[in-house]
Order: sequence, then C-alpha cells, then structure tokens
Amino acid sequence: MSRRSNKQRRKKRRERKDALQEAKIEFHKKYPERGRYLPMFMINLYAQMYGYEYANERYKENRDPLNFDHILMKKKRKLYDYYFSHNRWKQGLESLNKPGWAPNPRLEYEPVQIPSAQILVDTLSTDS
Repeated sequence: MSRRSNKQRRKKRRERKDALQEAKIEFHKKYPERGRYLPMFMINLYAQMYGYEYANERYKENRDPLNFDHILMKKKRKLYDYYFSHNRWKQGLESLNKPGWAPNPRLEYEPVQIPSAQILVDTLSTDS
C-alpha cells in the first residue's frame, strides 16, 4: 500500500470516528441519563461497609420496575442499540422519530429545546 493511500485511509477513518463520537454526543443530549444504576460491585461494598439491610434496600430501589427513571433508561438502551446498529446514526437523530425527555437536574446536561420532550414528561408524570 502506498504512502498516499495509507494517509487517505487513515484520514477517512479519523473522520468516521469523529462523526460517530459526535453522533453519540447528540444522542446523549437528546436522551440524557435519568437517575443512576448501581452495579453489583457497589452494592456488595455497601454490604461490607454499612450492613446487609442497607445494601438490600439499595438493591431493591436499584431494581424497582415501577421507577420511571428505570423505564426511561430501558427505553434509552433500546433506542441506543437500534440507532447505532447497521450505521443508522449516519441518517441523523431525525430518523428515530422519538421525542426526547427533560434532563435530570442532578446531572450537568443542558436542556434540549424540543417542544415534544416537555409534553412527553408532563403526560407520563401526571398523578392521575
């Protein structure tokens, strides 16, 4: 392989890599993290440091199927897998056709200016 073609190949690869990173950033801005998910390693550490009861409470709240944040994170995982499989990310976020949601105030995401995002949060968070 010649030096020029090798240089061009590396340049194209770098451009693809940067475009993929930009697509991931855009995806996480539209679908920010909600809540936090403790790995079993941390729960085991809590059991050693604070006792079994405290660790068991953290485990239960970590696996709570009725927690709205867990529902959103499962949805986000499915969207993420769909969006980044088979190079769908090259078509842009508009190809997903799914509204985003409001960011978690504990995390440092700037709010996404999508009118349907607030409507989604308002309809799903009503107590009726």
